[in-house]
Amino acid sequence: MSPLDELTRSDKYHLCGNITSIWSKDAGIDFYVYGEYFYARPLLRPLILTGKGRDQLTFVSRKWTPHVISETYEGRYTKATVTSSVYKDTVFYKLSIQGRDYEGSIEVFLEGFMRPFHYFSERLVEKMCSLVELEWESMDRSLLFSYDKKYFVNVYGDFRVDAVSRRKGGLFYRLYMKQKQPFTIKIVVTGGPSRKTAVEESESYYEDPDALIEKRRREVERLFSKVPKVQLNERYKKLYYYCWYVILLNGVEIPWHDRLKHRFTMPSKYLFLHHWLWDSGFHSIVLSNYDVELAKSELLNLFLNQQEDGRIPHEVFLSRKLCKAVWGIDDYVPWTTQPPVLAIAVDRIYEVSRDLEYVKKVLPYLMRYDEWFRNKRDYDRDELISYVDYLESGWDDAVRWDEAIEKYRKDPEKYKAMYGRITMAPVEAIDLNVFIYIQRKTIAKLSRILGNEEDASYYEKLAEKTREGIQRYMWDEDLGLFLDIYEEDHKRIPVKTPASFYPMFAGIATPAQAKKMVEHLLNSKEFWTTFPLPTVSADNPKYDPKGYWRGRSWINPIWFVFNGLKEYGYNEVADMLLEKVLDIMAEGPTCNENYNSATGEPLGTIDFGWSTLILDMILSQSSKS
Repeated sequence: MSPLDELTRSDKYHLCGNITSIWSKDAGIDFYVYGEYFYARPLLRPLILTGKGRDQLTFVSRKWTPHVISETYEGRYTKATVTSSVYKDTVFYKLSIQGRDYEGSIEVFLEGFMRPFHYFSERLVEKMCSLVELEWESMDRSLLFSYDKKYFVNVYGDFRVDAVSRRKGGLFYRLYMKQKQPFTIKIVVTGGPSRKTAVEESESYYEDPDALIEKRRREVERLFSKVPKVQLNERYKKLYYYCWYVILLNGVEIPWHDRLKHRFTMPSKYLFLHHWLWDSGFHSIVLSNYDVELAKSELLNLFLNQQEDGRIPHEVFLSRKLCKAVWGIDDYVPWTTQPPVLAIAVDRIYEVSRDLEYVKKVLPYLMRYDEWFRNKRDYDRDELISYVDYLESGWDDAVRWDEAIEKYRKDPEKYKAMYGRITMAPVEAIDLNVFIYIQRKTIAKLSRILGNEEDASYYEKLAEKTREGIQRYMWDEDLGLFLDIYEEDHKRIPVKTPASFYPMFAGIATPAQAKKMVEHLLNSKEFWTTFPLPTVSADNPKYDPKGYWRGRSWINPIWFVFNGLKEYGYNEVADMLLEKVLDIMAEGPTCNENYNSATGEPLGTIDFGWSTLILDMILSQSSKS
């Protein structure tokens, strides 16, 4: 059986292309996204009328493969099959209808609602509609939508346009066709950065839709041809190949974009549709096991979007208008950064490739980034860096920030005097400073490899100051864990999180400290939950196993803790941790954004990029064995 055969299933109805994604449901295309430009829900929803009345189709079966979805439906008077696929930024939809004890004509209406993409937040719809000029044009057998006359979606096929009307938040449309049955409706939908691309590609694939499906099949086979082979039991094997499907199919190439010239990986093509800093650090680590050139490319847009002051942005939007609606900034990037994990990825790339030219290219970006942290996130100049914004932390709504947010709200002027732009009392966070320590050690290592001893020595001294600060202020001997601290007085914040274990990943903890930390990890009342390592310990009064960063479990903290355990020789505990996670993710399989820590229920968006860090853990165990 080939790896792709392992992926066939009946419970999945999603497919993604380049910056296009769909859900095939209810005999139509229930959900459609083209980049951060267009969002339709539905894109195509069929209403079927017979001479005996309206027919309601009921779902019967589905076969999902990585290149095509096939479904069957039955109504009182008709039965139907639906085929849908995506290749790059073109969607193919085919609806075949046949009567059941009915021989007359059939009328089909296909309804849709096209809107500017708005992250599915009704709060943003009005903003986006005020910022974006969403227009439409009806042509022969087609309906063309435009976004600021810069981006286009063309719907082309077997229909006439029955109605288009502007409604709150977007454009409602209805397509119509009437034929004797049995008959087949073919529709192709193409998004593009020009009118010409959208129109010509949709018309071309309409003439030969089998070519679209075949190109999709070949593309998936090409991607899977380099997937590393490992020996796994049948349950884990399906998960293994599914996670490779996620990380590889989440790849994006949009060389026509102003700021995103290099291939990168979206966290999820069903929700998170641009370039995030720390997500891409994790994506790069996973891809280094597959193709180190993809791992290198993953980081390049981030470096090329580095700001004049050295900051590497939190994220790079596809849509400048969406960035303005979300952040109030007329640019593709906001004012924040994200957890600095890029040095971890760069070090992995070097260890895999030994590519000195790549090191020469990216090292100056890392050095300027570290300088930015010293200048902009270290008010007390103690080489312990602060988060000043909860979104900048990556742990958006975490319990660990609750008190800091409240402190800021009580005395905002005090903290604005320190940092200007700020949304919480500055926190010298454990994870942030572990990453800064690793970043400085990595810069020192790579500088020495390039023969620059002066820079190597300088960054080693900075790293040592950060290590000393972590040990001096963040370790709580009575508790037996590292804790976040406030910058203003170094008071510890009594909230236990998976970040408490990160000093093991960096080799900062002593063996005695590691022993105490492992006891906390294995305590079922704290971190050894059904899906382990909730984002706040289960004995915290605010713990919510379904709370976003307030008790759900995420794979990236698990990856840090797993590797930290191995660093200190706790290999059996690392194995137990990995197996506990694999057993739950293998059900389905799933590769979700996060999981209910009490039940293991998959939560958040589907097909989430950094959850494929599970592959890196599997491969490290495979290499060990």
